[in-house]
This record gives sequence, C-alpha cells and structure tokens, in this order.
Amino acid sequence: MMPSGKMKSITLHDGRTCHYRGVKYEGSPVLVFWDALIDPFLEDEVRNILDSVGNECVDNNIDAEVPLDEAAMLLRGMVQQVYDRMVYVDQRLRTKPTQKEKATRKDVKHEVEKMIKYVDEYAEAAKALF
Repeated sequence: MMPSGKMKSITLHDGRTCHYRGVKYEGSPVLVFWDALIDPFLEDEVRNILDSVGNECVDNNIDAEVPLDEAAMLLRGMVQQVYDRMVYVDQRLRTKPTQKEKATRKDVKHEVEKMIKYVDEYAEAAKALF
C-alpha cells in the first residue's frame, strides 16, 4: 500500500502526470509501474548512449564497432540491474504490513530479454550508421 497522507505524483515518459494517494498497490498503479515507467525511459537511454558513443567515434575518427559493442554489453548489464531493482520495489509494495512472508518476486525474464534484444538491435543499427 502506498502511504495514505501524501500525494504521490509520477511523471510518465509522454509528459503526463499520474497522481496517487491512499491507494493499494494493485490495478492501475501496478500497470503504470510496469508498463509506463521502465521501457520508454530505458529505450531513450539506450538510444542516447549508443548515439553518443557513435558520434564520439565519428568526431575522433575511430571505428565505432568495438566501442558500440562495449557500450551494448554495459547496457545489457544496466537493463538487468534496472529490472532487478524494479522487482525488488514491486515485491516490497505488494507485501502487506501484516504479512509475515514477503510477496513472491515477479518474473521479468521476458521483459529483460525483450529489452536486451532492443539494445542489440539498436547497437547493430548504430554500427551500420556510424
């Protein structure tokens, strides 16, 4: 459950703001948490980072393949860490205060694989571009 007194405001990737106060972590708050908070922001960061690496390579007359491969490798690790943290937060929000055992951890293997595929595909496109 989210604290009942203070309003929680969440700015979504598209600029809209969601406001929550005194609601249980179920239904639309869960959908916003998983569907609107992670992927759009991660995709933006992947593009920004790989584009920055490619542009640096062009500016410094360096073949971009190896730096882009290394950046993609680091981004895959970042993706895993972000999803691990989101799973931890989700588990804490779903565990009720009176509950003795923690709620089960959400399986995000599919989401991680999907985002890693995005990283790999964008890295390949960046290598062709730069």
